Amino acid sequence: MALAGLALAVGSAHAAVVIDFDSYSVGDINLQGPWVDFGGSLTSDVSTTVAFSGTQSLELKSDAAGYGSDVYIVDLNGAPVTSGQWNLSFQTYLPTGFDSHLALYQSQGAMPADFFVGAFPVLQGDNGVIVIEASSTPLVFGAWAKVEMLIDLDADTLAISYDGTPFHSGAWDTDATGTPSIGGLDWWAAGPNPSSGVSAYIDDLSLTQVPEPATMGLLSLGALLALKRRRRAS
Repeated sequence: MALAGLALAVGSAHAAVVIDFDSYSVGDINLQGPWVDFGGSLTSDVSTTVAFSGTQSLELKSDAAGYGSDVYIVDLNGAPVTSGQWNLSFQTYLPTGFDSHLALYQSQGAMPADFFVGAFPVLQGDNGVIVIEASSTPLVFGAWAKVEMLIDLDADTLAISYDGTPFHSGAWDTDATGTPSIGGLDWWAAGPNPSSGVSAYIDDLSLTQVPEPATMGLLSLGALLALKRRRRAS
């Protein structure tokens, strides 16, 4: 099943979400697939400037006033999920000289009502680090780098890595607002030092359950078959 760049892998308790932006039309992403503009001063665009895979990615821009592109998905899964382990990952590209901030808000509930209820990593180009809460690690400029967030809803934990380096672990539901869950997301680019050519790029967004229920079933079947073989041999 697919919806204009939003691929849903069926056959599991919740669908895995994969977005690579290559099936979108170049230009403003607003109302393409699940994406909705959040009222930024600049559009959030599907761009061919640089891509991690294929030829297109999501471009987020900041302007001289500081607040630029801002775009969100109401809910990645169609409805918030409240159990299991989940891996949210995406590729980021910050050109050399990027001096703005690129922020991701991964909300616990559906956007935009649950904005500011969830996790909030920021790629701070002006001081060269990615930050979440009090944890940080240096940014990569002029090359693609992967952000991975492992969210365990049952244990209420979050672990995050950047470019293969783990740098944060802690609680997922830091607001203690109720049942830990995963809902929508929002990306925006903003100051504090926007100059010309400060666009940031996102590609290959995915949200998958770890391990996926179908995989768990295969593992259980394999263990059962191995046990039967051992019983026959004894």
